[in-house]
Amino acid sequence: MQGFGTFVVLSLLKYKPMKNILTLLLVCFSAAAFAQAEVSLDKNTHNFGTFNEGADSVCVFTVTNTGNQPLVIMGVSKPCGCTTPDYTKEPIMPGKSGTITVKYSSLDHPGKFIKSLQVRTNAPKQDTFTITITGDVLPKSTNDNQLKPPVIGGRSEEVK
Repeated sequence: MQGFGTFVVLSLLKYKPMKNILTLLLVCFSAAAFAQAEVSLDKNTHNFGTFNEGADSVCVFTVTNTGNQPLVIMGVSKPCGCTTPDYTKEPIMPGKSGTITVKYSSLDHPGKFIKSLQVRTNAPKQDTFTITITGDVLPKSTNDNQLKPPVIGGRSEEVK
C-alpha cells in the first residue's frame, strides 16, 4: 500500500501547478472584467423644435468615456436618407469625450418627425444604444403663405 500512497501524493503534486495556473487565469479574467470602456451621454434626445422645410438642422451629442479602457464608436445607423450621422472615429480615451453629429435635411420632408439612430460601441455594458432626434418641419406652402400679405377686401395687395 505504500506504493499506492506515494502514487497519490505524486499525482497531487503533478496537478498543483495546474491549479496555480487556473487560479492565475481566473484572476486575469476577473481583472479584465473590471477594465472596460463605459459610455456617458450629455443627452439621448434632441428636439429641433419647429423650422422651415428646406433648412438643414444639426445637433451634437457628446459621448464621454467614463471607463478605464479606450471607447470606440464602431458605427451609427442611418435610419433614412434625410438623416446623416458623423462621429468620432478615433478611440476615446478614459475621461475624454467624442461627438456624434446628426444632420437632418428637411427638404421634401414636411411634418413632425422622430428619428432613432442606433450607436454601436466596444463598451460591454452599452455595446448598442439609441439616440433620437425630433422636430416639426413647416411645409413650403405654409412658409410661402407666411411671407405673403393678407387678403384685404377680396384682393391681394403686393407690398413693394
